Amino acid sequence: MSTTSEPPVEVPVFVFADLGSRLGDRARLRGLRDLGFAVGGRSESLDRITRLAAIGTEAVVSLVALVDEQRQFFPGAYGLPEELEAARETPLSRSLCQFVVINDAPLLISDVGLHEDLRRKLPGLSPDVAAYAGYPLHDPYGNVLGALCVVDSSPHYWAPQQLAVLEDLATRVEIELALRLRTREAQVVRGRLQRTIDAAASIAIVAADSEGVIVLANRGAEMLLDRRAKDLIGTKMAHLRRPGDPEGEWLIEDGAGGRRVVGVRHSVLLDDERDRRIPADRRRHDRTPRR
Repeated sequence: MSTTSEPPVEVPVFVFADLGSRLGDRARLRGLRDLGFAVGGRSESLDRITRLAAIGTEAVVSLVALVDEQRQFFPGAYGLPEELEAARETPLSRSLCQFVVINDAPLLISDVGLHEDLRRKLPGLSPDVAAYAGYPLHDPYGNVLGALCVVDSSPHYWAPQQLAVLEDLATRVEIELALRLRTREAQVVRGRLQRTIDAAASIAIVAADSEGVIVLANRGAEMLLDRRAKDLIGTKMAHLRRPGDPEGEWLIEDGAGGRRVVGVRHSVLLDDERDRRIPADRRRHDRTPRR
């Protein structure tokens, strides 16, 4: 009986040099910029996750490290010495997390002292870094932005259950980063929309959420209703008109108590932030003089 041997499985080689220029990848750097963390900025939610990571792995330090071309910065951190807690960043000469990014793979070191070549590659690495474990962090588009890591000041065997905790928390960090990106993207879109409708001064535009609460009003609406936009936001759309078909003619009462009939077009939009349907009402052709 003849047997055929299967070809050996190729195991990716973990490298300690940026041979593929991953650190300078434009999409990756754009993802870092879109997160919008200022220099020295921090996130309370990420700080909490790093505290859980340190406790779950019995490490002295835990970091959410985001890595660009020249530095790593820590919007989430636990256990940092005082001089680093203030700056929340280091150059790449002190960064093991850059190798997690370069390889897009976990890096586990129980005793850094056994790797002299690694010390030579990182001349600024603190002597207090005796053990390291880090898992990659991705944005929603698959770009690896950094690592969730834990560091110990003495050699540390990372037990499987500790690594499972760290991996799960890395997933939680990715969710937090994705939510931050989505929120910032929605703010940009909403700002552009607001500027666009404000430029349409000849058309009064009022938008409400699915509960009928006004969330947006432009300058045209302020002029038509004789009310400021900030006074309209938070009130009910139904307070502006009589009940009935949203299309056609509405009876509008302005801030001074005057009533006018205006022609209305009703549209339904999708709100990217809450995934809910929003009625957006456009009022035009004021045909009744103000009394």
